[in-house]
Amino acid sequence: MIASQSGLPIVPVGIGFVRAWRFASWDRFALPLPGSTMVGVFGEPILVPGDLDRAALNNWVQIVERQLLDLTQLADEWAQRIRHNGKSAPPPSIPAVTPLRKSA
Repeated sequence: MIASQSGLPIVPVGIGFVRAWRFASWDRFALPLPGSTMVGVFGEPILVPGDLDRAALNNWVQIVERQLLDLTQLADEWAQRIRHNGKSAPPPSIPAVTPLRKSA
């Protein structure tokens, strides 16, 4: 709602840890071990239209959530490649995203 009303974009970010404790929760919360390497993957800015009703806003929430989950998965996969192959593991190639400006 804030992005819709302010006109500011949402920049989705996914974070992965090379070494972390994973909780057995619904989101597999990660607590990085001391000294662990952290990697981040940034997505394309998402511009949410300003004239949305509640149903359309909920559609945009799902779009943003999907982007966050996809980027987090990419970051986790990159972190695991670093764990197994060392810091020379290449970063993920982020799929091109169509600009998200139209109504969902």
